Amino acid sequence: MQIINLTAASLLKQAIYPACRYYGFMSEFAIRLKELRLENRFSQDEFAKKLNVKQNTVSSWERGVHEPPIDIIKQIVLLLKCNADYLLGITNTP
Repeated sequence: MQIINLTAASLLKQAIYPACRYYGFMSEFAIRLKELRLENRFSQDEFAKKLNVKQNTVSSWERGVHEPPIDIIKQIVLLLKCNADYLLGITNTP
């Protein structure tokens, strides 16, 4: 019997995001932001508090409705310990 480990991040990567990318519903930034936030085990509320924004602001970024200003992007990169080029969809190397 094979045990399958389906974390929220892996489910998003395997099932939901490919469909969203195919149909163009979400920006690369929105997809990667959510992936990285989940990998770092932050809830939207915890993440928002660390960035001094509201939870619904983080939600709108992750849904691709809005994008954060550059000063917040800098904070996100430091908080998630990631490469800005990866977060912005410029490279595929985190």
